[in-house]
Amino acid sequence: MTDRIVVCGKCGQPHITRFGTQACHAHKSPARGGGACRLAPLTGQAVCGAHGGKARHAKAAGARRVAEARAVRLAARWGVPVEVDGTEAILGQIHVWAGIERFYRERAEQLGDDEKIWGRTKEKLGGEDYGTTFEAKPHMWIVLHERASLNLVRCAAEAIRAGIDERRVRLAEQQGVQVADTLKGIADAVLRALIAAGLGDELAAVFTSTLEVEAPRHLRLLTA
Repeated sequence: MTDRIVVCGKCGQPHITRFGTQACHAHKSPARGGGACRLAPLTGQAVCGAHGGKARHAKAAGARRVAEARAVRLAARWGVPVEVDGTEAILGQIHVWAGIERFYRERAEQLGDDEKIWGRTKEKLGGEDYGTTFEAKPHMWIVLHERASLNLVRCAAEAIRAGIDERRVRLAEQQGVQVADTLKGIADAVLRALIAAGLGDELAAVFTSTLEVEAPRHLRLLTA
């Protein structure tokens, strides 16, 4: 898990493999003579496969640490400081979150009464737990709308605290809504044309579900 050799807090000795690198942090059982384990830890972990490293949760944690370490390296490599204007950055976020809030609100308003408290709460395309989850919880469009609303309110409050003219805050919100409405109008027009051309219901559903994921993502990219 680390390139640095550390001293074991239990036995007071460093655990080192025969190659001179950091070994597993665990200890051999008394039946095997005790002492420090000399096996190499599994990737992203502090222990070897014989001392719990092959457990599902341990492998998942190891993969997460590897991903986090890679993200840190990429940030150090590509995270070049960018000069930004604080006022424009805040207004840009208001612009984006106003559009996302409108997008999710319209989806939530289309739900039936039963769907609002029982319905789709999760969709996963890959992995062992792939599929659609339905639960007796607020529909995911309602949850996403609440989160977007909170983010919009926080950005607006931050703008006011920063002394930004309230009129500019309202203008940024309106611009965000206009962008969201434009995206929706374009997508609806494309979908109508595809259906008129013979697009099946299944492909139409794929188009709509893709739009529901991609539109908010691209709105966020406006200020990325």
